Amino acid sequence: RMIRMKILESFNIPTNTFEHLANLTNLDLSNNRMDTIDPEMFSHLTKLETLDLSGNRLKISPDLLVHLKELKNLTVGSYQVQTKDEEFFRQFYNLTIR
Repeated sequence: RMIRMKILESFNIPTNTFEHLANLTNLDLSNNRMDTIDPEMFSHLTKLETLDLSGNRLKISPDLLVHLKELKNLTVGSYQVQTKDEEFFRQFYNLTIR
């Protein structure tokens, strides 16, 4: 139910990587030097509760999180969450952003 991916070089994860992991609840993609993530990569992770994206070069936008309706813990570290629409985050019941 948990995956921790550690890649030591700049790498962008293919869109279909998690398509057969619908029951995944915890995904740690921290410290992978990623600069982009295709939002469709998370489209099958409907049960994901915890997502750690800290230590990457990402800008988090609503498009990236739109499929993650069960998300409760989002760790982004020191980079910015990019959205002007604060209403977007209200759809996540008890979401904690660190």
